[in-house]
Amino acid sequence: DNLDVTHLKTFITTYRSFTTPEVLLQKIIQRYNVPDEFGPKRLVIQLRCANLLKQWVETSFLDFDGNFLSELSSFLEELNKESSLSKFAVAISSSIAKKQEERQNTKNEN
Repeated sequence: DNLDVTHLKTFITTYRSFTTPEVLLQKIIQRYNVPDEFGPKRLVIQLRCANLLKQWVETSFLDFDGNFLSELSSFLEELNKESSLSKFAVAISSSIAKKQEERQNTKNEN
């Protein structure tokens, strides 16, 4: 799993060379909505999508603003309805709130 984290961080820092944050979020949401016929792999895929979003918010919050943040929040509401994934929704929402507070404090200091 440590290897996955390394790949994940590398991906988050380099994805802008081939796509935009908006397209990436759309693709993550599309991937998250895996058909039921994937069986047990469905949850694994959804967990990886949620983990990617969590890492993305925590390491590159500057990618998130206005409408984009609103789209992510709508997706988190959907994620929160899934009992097996609600803890990710809570963790990501908490990270967003913390990052927004940090952003506001930085603006106030300048």
